[in-house]
Amino acid sequence: MSHSYKRLQLFLFNLVRKIQRILNPLKIKDPLIISWIGDIETSQKKQRIIEWYLPGINYRLSDQDLRKADIILLRDFSILNYFQVLFYARKLFLVDPNFLGTTEVSNWTSLYYSIISKSEKSSCLKQSSQNLKSFREKYKDLEYVNIFGTGPSLIDFNKRSHSNNTLNIICNSIICNSSFLEENKPHVLCFADPLFHFGHSSYAFEFRKDLESYLQKYNGHVFIPDFNLPLMKRHFKGYESRWIGLKYSRNFNLPNPSNLNVKRTENILSLFMLPIAASLSQKIFLIGMDGRKKEESKNYFWKHSNQFQYSESLLNQAKTEHPSFFENRNYTGYNSKHDKQLENLFSRLEAMGCTIKSYFKSNLASVQKRFVSQ
Repeated sequence: MSHSYKRLQLFLFNLVRKIQRILNPLKIKDPLIISWIGDIETSQKKQRIIEWYLPGINYRLSDQDLRKADIILLRDFSILNYFQVLFYARKLFLVDPNFLGTTEVSNWTSLYYSIISKSEKSSCLKQSSQNLKSFREKYKDLEYVNIFGTGPSLIDFNKRSHSNNTLNIICNSIICNSSFLEENKPHVLCFADPLFHFGHSSYAFEFRKDLESYLQKYNGHVFIPDFNLPLMKRHFKGYESRWIGLKYSRNFNLPNPSNLNVKRTENILSLFMLPIAASLSQKIFLIGMDGRKKEESKNYFWKHSNQFQYSESLLNQAKTEHPSFFENRNYTGYNSKHDKQLENLFSRLEAMGCTIKSYFKSNLASVQKRFVSQ
């Protein structure tokens, strides 16, 4: 089946499902009857996966009758004919790891959000707004913001003289480096990847172990997509004042308590980190934004520092667990698009009065343009 045909099927499925759920929303039931259709998994693995994505939900697995199921987890798209897929679209989650791109992990991570009540979603947004208000009040007199990426140059960073009046924003796998965290005590952590951060691979579980440690040791705030917030709050209890869920939009916006929107992009720097930084300070410094050499850009997203990334074995396990996420990726196109988006965002922020500088050289033209020697 061609990718173009799969994209057409996915578009129609998502459209039909959206209409069906508007007319008849999903709800939490006790017990929640789940049909697992597809590959043969051990009962222990099924339990581990379902209990991560549906925390605290009393459920029962039943593969006998799709009509009686409250949720259908379709792990093999070829098992059902397309008419059945559309007929059951309202309660069907396409979690076939071999289907298309991010479809599987996106459906997994939307599972809990899809069945909770509107009031719970509204409560999470309200708390995010309150937390962002407190966060901005705490750092209202801020002068500088450091934004840290995971590039190799990050290991060469040393604290600057203005660090006492600086907010440090980190992202993603930086939290695996306990020495760096202790030295810089980051005030903000951002992450948004459905596979590496909210998924069920060993990589994601290792990331969340370090997330628990970060929450325990540092009084920083955590920015994530709003639709992932209810799931994380259920798993990480006791940190309600620390979470801030931001909403995706098509339009540029600097997040504030009355408008939690950010323009949707495919990179955490342009998605969360820069808008958050610019909402607090007009002096922004970039560290560890190395990008990747053009001749290497077809191989993967970025060049990471080994000291700020998880092991190759964990990454390979994630690739095995979620193959479609990595297959047929145009990494060169991704890099080029990201660079252009950054240049547009940098220029827009600079027109608003921001000064943006990079402490290290970069393979991204937009970042290299703003390089300043130390």
